[in-house]
Amino acid sequence: MERKMRKRNPSTLTCNELTNRLADASKSIITDSCKNYCQHTSKIQKSYWDKGSLMENVLEMLSLQYNDSENDSESDSSDKDTISENAEGKAINLGIYLNSD
Repeated sequence: MERKMRKRNPSTLTCNELTNRLADASKSIITDSCKNYCQHTSKIQKSYWDKGSLMENVLEMLSLQYNDSENDSESDSSDKDTISENAEGKAINLGIYLNSD
């Protein structure tokens, strides 16, 4: 606000003129500040939305990978059981996982 007042050379103003210009300067500063604040907030909000959607996609991919690996380990363990049950009487277990289909 001081910068805006200096531009208008306040030393030659009367008290009423100075008061009016001071009020005008404060209004314009408030308007400019609010406008800049809103623009900055919108930019940050957009950035958070973008990051949030990226994070959501990454978490979804990790969840899918985790579920797939869990399903694989469950099928692997069931295959192991099938192999060991089938090979129970044999001395050699080759450790080959077969589908039980």
